[in-house]
Amino acid sequence: MGSRPWDYVTKWEPDLNAVVERAQRETLASGSFGGEWGKRELPPNPTIADVRAAYEYDGSGSVIDVLRLESEPGAEVAGPFSDEVLLDVFGTVKPTRAQAYERFYELLELLQRGETAYVVLFEGEKPNEVLFLGQTAD
Repeated sequence: MGSRPWDYVTKWEPDLNAVVERAQRETLASGSFGGEWGKRELPPNPTIADVRAAYEYDGSGSVIDVLRLESEPGAEVAGPFSDEVLLDVFGTVKPTRAQAYERFYELLELLQRGETAYVVLFEGEKPNEVLFLGQTAD
């Protein structure tokens, strides 16, 4: 089986740890993890820990797999792309949501299986949203 891309956009705030935690809660509440390829048995009203345990070996294919933020993309962590990458891909360090999805697969090609990155998305000069994107480990 090959890896599969996933993405999630949520509102930006200066505390990116709070942003990833909110994105995880939203993903859990919506059930947007596992994909068609990997639904697992979960208890009623599962927690983030329950989802992580159920998908321990290959990941849930969602932002729930992010254990912490780091300075660059990686496995079980999320990190930003460098300014150089943003300039190369978008021509700016302040991409919009439209630009991010126009070049989504170009960004994915920069990630290895199981890795996650994030991009702060702008509306004009102000940060507005955060895009988390990754590839499943399987």
